[in-house]
Formats: sequence, C-alpha cells, structure tokens
Amino acid sequence: VLILLFSIVVQSQTVPTGENISLDQQLTNIPQTSVSSGIIYERVISSANLYNFNKVNTFNTANFPYFKQALSEMRRASNDTKFITLDAFKSLVSLNTTPNQVDVSILNTQFHILNYNEDNPVSGGLTYNSTTNKFVTISGIEPFYMLHNTVIAPTKDFVSGSNVIYKMRNDLYFKNGTKNIKTLIADFGDGVTRTLVSNFILTNQSITVNYTNSGEKISKFVVTYNDNSTITTFGKIYFHYQQVTNSV
Repeated sequence: VLILLFSIVVQSQTVPTGENISLDQQLTNIPQTSVSSGIIYERVISSANLYNFNKVNTFNTANFPYFKQALSEMRRASNDTKFITLDAFKSLVSLNTTPNQVDVSILNTQFHILNYNEDNPVSGGLTYNSTTNKFVTISGIEPFYMLHNTVIAPTKDFVSGSNVIYKMRNDLYFKNGTKNIKTLIADFGDGVTRTLVSNFILTNQSITVNYTNSGEKISKFVVTYNDNSTITTFGKIYFHYQQVTNSV
C-alpha cells in the first residue's frame, strides 16, 4: 500500500548509490542555500513515507511506533541538528506511567527533497555524474523543493482503565519551519471537540475521555496553519476497558 501511495502522490526519490559515499558527499557541488528547513529527506531510508502521509484518506493515521519513526527520520535527515534523539523522546514519555494516562505528541515540520528524476533527469533540477559520483545542477532550476507534514499521536501502544486522560505538553510539541499551527481542534473519539492550540499557543492540559468499551480509539485532529490552509489527521491507541469496582 505504501509503495502504491508513494508512486501516486510523489514520484520515488531514488538516489544513485556510490560505494561508501554519503548523500552529502554526492551533493558537495550543489548549493544548499535553499534548504531552509535544514532537512534533506533522502539522507535516510524513508520508512515513514512522510512524502505521502496525510495526502490520501487511507494513509493519515499515526500511532506511537509511527510517530517515533517519523521523528527519528526527520532528526537523522537533518544530520542530527533538528529535534531531539529518539532515546531522549522515549525518556520524556516514559515519565507518564499511570495506566490510563497518555501524552499526545505533535510533529509539525517542513523538509526538503531532491528535485531529481532518475528516469528522466532533464525533467528535474539535478543530473548525476556516475563517474564522479556527484550531482550536477541544471541551470535555472531549483535543485530542491520543500514539503511539509504534521503527525500527531498518543505516545503509548495501549492504555487501560475506566477512562483515558490525554495530556498535552509543550515539550512534546516539535516544530520546524515557517508553516506554523494557528489552531488545532481535537475530537478524541467521544464526539466532543476541544481546542489544543489557539492563536499558535499550545496549552498544557489534561483531557479526560470516557470510553465504554475496549478497542482501538481514533482521535481526529483538525489543523489550521498560519496561511489558513487546513488538514485533518488522526491518531490511534488501543484502550482496554476496566470497570471500577468499589471495595466493601
């Protein structure tokens, strides 16, 4: 499915391989002044496929493993200059050990990809010299172009109890670039809408949601950016319902 989505929305950014040559070495002759995000996605294997996440309604839902993968890819694709390490992130969320409580994490970032078309190089902004193992610019065409994505997810695989307490924390709000979230409205699967971000400010808060049965719980997030564009994205977690019993 991911391969199909990838081919539909963004053409595969296949980078030529050279023995023991990194992408940055292949790009040594290419000015990177336009890479304002500090991130070139092709530096990593894009398992999270952020090229296409949120582009179709069959690929717009994140869980904890997906969020970790996306955050890790963006950090490594920035040569470890953006965001925090995966170990540091896992340490932050491990502090919340109460069975029915879960933090919600947000990744909102711009990133750049190569304007390179392996099958038809002249239709892109780069060609590749297989003798020198270097990319070469095509005059008058940008060698990179910028994408953007937002991933929101609970930071546990599952929770249990008679309800779930979702916790919003500023230290779990990761952002990079100039496309900022102006408003974020959430429905945690109970039909109640709650404002998480208002006028660009994320408010630390705890939100109690009463579920009546076990199962996968889907949260809906409606994001409005500073340019007034919007997306709807989703997060999911498994909930094991445990009825509270009063001891005599």
